[in-house]
Amino acid sequence: TKRRKLPLDRIAYLVISLLKRSLSVELEDFFSTHYPTEGCVTKAAFCKQRQKLHYSFFALWNAVLVNSFYSLYGKRAKRWKGFRLVAIDGSTSYLVNKPEVFDHFGVQVNQSTSVVMGRIMTARDVLNGVNICSQLHPINTSEQHIAYQWIPNLERDMLAIYDRGFPSFSAMYLHLEQEAPVNFVM
Repeated sequence: TKRRKLPLDRIAYLVISLLKRSLSVELEDFFSTHYPTEGCVTKAAFCKQRQKLHYSFFALWNAVLVNSFYSLYGKRAKRWKGFRLVAIDGSTSYLVNKPEVFDHFGVQVNQSTSVVMGRIMTARDVLNGVNICSQLHPINTSEQHIAYQWIPNLERDMLAIYDRGFPSFSAMYLHLEQEAPVNFVM
């Protein structure tokens, strides 16, 4: 099999290393430092390979980082009365206006125009500044529905905090009827 200049491990390394300079400079620096005998790749080749990186990579990478944080800091992680304070909230974001994005995420319509938008949901450990989970959904998906799906993944040492848009008997029931009830404030 052919060994490519940009296999998955190299693409992942470049993407998660938060490139700050121009892409051509970063690629030149990366290849001259780590693989001096191979020669550099073009920006176009990098972009083409980066598009093949599935979005689930970022969710899994975030899970690894979050688990590493709590494993390494353990008892030194900030807590309130023994709980990790986890704020769960949503927002919206403008997305790229392309047909495939339009078809999947939908549009927000006002008096004069329609804009491609997505719904963002985040669970954040507010004391430690750690995003535990973030997801992007179609704009017509309600924040409450997404939060209901997340409840089974909340852990016993978490205190889930919701704002005024979330309280309902269904949400309270789902928190209390887990195998181990999930603590919450609404």
